[in-house]
Amino acid sequence: MSVSAEAVNKKITLPSKIAAKRHETKERLNKKINSLFIFSCLEEKERALLIDILEERRLRPGEFLFRLGDPAEHMYFVESGLLDSYSKSGDTIEPIFIRSFTVGESFGELALLYNRIRLTSVASKNDSVVW
Repeated sequence: MSVSAEAVNKKITLPSKIAAKRHETKERLNKKINSLFIFSCLEEKERALLIDILEERRLRPGEFLFRLGDPAEHMYFVESGLLDSYSKSGDTIEPIFIRSFTVGESFGELALLYNRIRLTSVASKNDSVVW
């Protein structure tokens, strides 16, 4: 199995900010990262850095995480709550429900891998926390 994408000549700068986390939170995030194919090639030191720079984002009901057409800058892990994904088809005015994301799920990595804009909008259905 392989993944390929168009080469991007962007200089990547890692955030200098380390988001403080409890040991239990780091363990939970490490378990999630270890379960995802996209991170399978990371060494332990790289995983630790990734966990350190992950930031918690709290969402209120109805708040959008991102919208259709936004540039892909992040992927997300759902810590708590429920988020719904919507898209549009053809000339429809009303968004079409695609699916829900629940605790333990992740999303957004494909747009990053393929250097694409967001093909859906994702909004929180209730109070939610994502990393």
